[in-house]
Amino acid sequence: MREVANVNGKLTLVEDAKIPITDRGFLYGDSLYEVIIIENGFPMFQKEHLERMHKSAEKMRMKLTISDDELIEKIRKTVEFYGEKPQRIYCRWVITRGNGPITLANQNQPNNIIIIIKEFPVNDDALTSTISVKVTDIQRNSADSMDPNIKSGNYLNNILALDEANSAGYNECLMSRDGYLCELSRANFWIFSNGTWSTPAKHVLSGITRAKIIEALSEAGIKAEIRDIKIEEIMEAEEVALSSTTKNLYPINLINLRGKEYRFESRKNWI
Repeated sequence: MREVANVNGKLTLVEDAKIPITDRGFLYGDSLYEVIIIENGFPMFQKEHLERMHKSAEKMRMKLTISDDELIEKIRKTVEFYGEKPQRIYCRWVITRGNGPITLANQNQPNNIIIIIKEFPVNDDALTSTISVKVTDIQRNSADSMDPNIKSGNYLNNILALDEANSAGYNECLMSRDGYLCELSRANFWIFSNGTWSTPAKHVLSGITRAKIIEALSEAGIKAEIRDIKIEEIMEAEEVALSSTTKNLYPINLINLRGKEYRFESRKNWI
């Protein structure tokens, strides 16, 4: 599948793209990113993703040396360079703190801007595919040390938890903190019980898709809330699901909690 990249204005195939080896995103994960889906030429929730980008930069104390309009134009040019017009396009942009000497101290260099574009196939397998999840021993980073609301390129916490789950034979990980559920490797978590869809409140990314789902549920007259969810609530849940930009709302069929598997018959209480 053809994938193209834009690195500081240079357009190439992904396999030909290059970044400096002194880039702080490469060296330290000192970067932020966003992913949007472009549906029939329309960038979905672009405004919300740009707003979250600025919030991430503020929390990271990263000065952005590119304006929103300049970034949007770079994305447009990258899509144009891609050349094809599928129904859905995956667009990922990464902004790093730039290049500099090998030191952790901030050098206030211009950002490096990386954009990746590829086709994103229409996902019709939610009714037939299976997602199995393990509640991992590896816990979620505390928001007091590494705020999950910074959508950064530093994913080691998630990588280790996902590897624990994959090594045990499960598709995904579900991290917790101090006895409360948090999130999956790249998605928010949902649980349905007592007539209400609930999603964890702490140590999680404030997902844009999560917010849109809450709006849609409310409009449909279905209760939805953000709250602390104890790990043990999985045992009594009627349904569980995940949400993300690339998955929307997607059912989870099985969760391993402390060595015991809980299975769920999904999609009974969807919009």
